[in-house]
Amino acid sequence: MIILDAIQNRKADHYTIENEPIKSIDLMERASLQCFKWLINLFDKKTVFHVICGIRNNGGDGLVISRLLIEARYSCKITILNFSDKSSEEFKTNKLRLTKMDASIT
Repeated sequence: MIILDAIQNRKADHYTIENEPIKSIDLMERASLQCFKWLINLFDKKTVFHVICGIRNNGGDGLVISRLLIEARYSCKITILNFSDKSSEEFKTNKLRLTKMDASIT
């Protein structure tokens, strides 16, 4: 397994968006779907997930994963840590999607 640091991750995302081409929001959805699939292969529906997110794109990934878990009928509580007023557009989009689902967000 290769683990990228924040700068490498940003570069990989940028490269993919520029060369595939794919929108950032769709790349986030695709990456989150893979994480969701990994989680449901390890944990049964008795598992209660607590997803803690920031307000930038990594937080957006957490919100997508949360939405997918909820749609699959897993118990999921979401906590947003807001240390700034600079949330990403992808985060805002995914937070709105969860709000429409009446998800438990604190």
